[in-house]
Amino acid sequence: MAVFDLSADVVLTPITVASTLSLTVAGIAVLRAPAAPGPLRWMPLVVGLFQPAGASAAFLIGVWPPFPVIAGWGLCWVILGATLVATRTTRPQTTGPATRSAVAPHRR
Repeated sequence: MAVFDLSADVVLTPITVASTLSLTVAGIAVLRAPAAPGPLRWMPLVVGLFQPAGASAAFLIGVWPPFPVIAGWGLCWVILGATLVATRTTRPQTTGPATRSAVAPHRR
């Protein structure tokens, strides 16, 4: 007799719900941030809302299990990652530990 049921539905459903909710909240926060560039502003919200919207549509039209929705959600993740890589800014490289002369120039 098993004490814990670790089937895929029991394990993955809370993870999917938590991922969807957190990405939706993050997507709204990114949209409200004035510093985010064009496509990056929308991608977290798209990724967060794609899975429940796509799964609902697949259920309503009778395509279950929703393999095209799962593939589309993966594609949204790839686009989000590519957008993050394409829009990242480079930081200046330091050659060693910061010293007083490197942090603030001497006044004479």
